[in-house]
Amino acid sequence: FPSHDTCASVASVTVTSPLTIDSNLAWDNTSTYLAAPVYSDGSVAFVPIKVWSRSGDALTELSLPTTTIGAAAITRAISWNPDGSVVMCGGNGGGSSGTLQRYSRSGTTFTKLGAVTDDPQAGSTVIGIAYNPANTLVAVAFTNSSNSPLINLYSISGTTYTRVQQYTGLTAAPRHIHFDSNGSRLIVSTASTTAPFWYFSVSGTTLTFVGQQTNGGGEGEYASVVATSEGFWSTAVSTATSYTSDF
Repeated sequence: FPSHDTCASVASVTVTSPLTIDSNLAWDNTSTYLAAPVYSDGSVAFVPIKVWSRSGDALTELSLPTTTIGAAAITRAISWNPDGSVVMCGGNGGGSSGTLQRYSRSGTTFTKLGAVTDDPQAGSTVIGIAYNPANTLVAVAFTNSSNSPLINLYSISGTTYTRVQQYTGLTAAPRHIHFDSNGSRLIVSTASTTAPFWYFSVSGTTLTFVGQQTNGGGEGEYASVVATSEGFWSTAVSTATSYTSDF
């Protein structure tokens, strides 16, 4: 973590559409493009994310094509692919399929790609999205009202995303999902208050559950989790803790 203990505001933007305030923002790999989640104002055709380009301390909002999904849609997760050429988002699609939306980027121009219409259960909500560093896999964490959380793993070939595995063993709703720096491990934080962290190894297109890590403090609902080559960092509302993984 940086040694600085103060932050200063250098820029602000006026937002005309409602943002999903309990979900993450996402920078691309160059910190040039910032994506934020949006929830629908009731119209069926709307843009599920907002994107700004950064030049110095100035942010400029960019235009994205609208997307036809459920009128009650709320975007819960955003992730850029490793080279920043695609941004993917998901949430609840108002009970409809096609809850994973993708946009390709060329300069400051965004083009809508086909949705990944793979809603695993009617009305599922996308909670987390993570690309591996090689841009060959993307993992997506889902939850739903019947408390049947799961993780879908997709292989990537050009603009085609194909589900290659579905893991249904989670016992608590997922919160965040992240690959480590070489793509051989996946960490998932959950809402569990006893064992919130789930480890997976990744080999080819196979995701294998390895184990769980207790947090020692009885706190679930972690705000963020980042895997590294040696372990992972997790931040709660008031704590930041480093753990060494056992796999």
